[in-house]
Amino acid sequence: MTNYNLNTNIRSPVAATTTLPYYEYVIITDASLVNGFTDFVNWKKQKGIDIGIVTTNDIYSNYTGDNISNPVINDNPGKVRQYLKDAHTNGSTTWTLIAGDYNTNVPVQFKNYANTNFPTDAYFSDLHANWSNNNNPKVIPDIFMYDDLSARILRT
Repeated sequence: MTNYNLNTNIRSPVAATTTLPYYEYVIITDASLVNGFTDFVNWKKQKGIDIGIVTTNDIYSNYTGDNISNPVINDNPGKVRQYLKDAHTNGSTTWTLIAGDYNTNVPVQFKNYANTNFPTDAYFSDLHANWSNNNNPKVIPDIFMYDDLSARILRT
């Protein structure tokens, strides 16, 4: 079956940079929220964990999208995923925390399955699956099977 629907967020090629820092535990958030993590970062450092913060704006300005998927996904969540892939592959990133509030745009990936569009953070922890699926909304990758990164704090 061929699906000819065009998703304008999918383009090629993708350029990545390695100028951003990599941490064992990386917090990705808007610049306006960085100060709110000072105590948490200091506590983790006291525990011996290499932790740091990278802002979404820094990622958005240094990456063009997710070149893990084929075709590539050129949107803000794709940029974050590609940074995490680089940080995991070239650095030592094992844990990530993507944080925001009601005033900031938190990168999120939506997946359509069984005619339901749902948000998922699995897109950021599974750094191998092809999330493009040739624009077929009925196909879902093998998410939840191969998490490369860990951390989940849910707060409403």
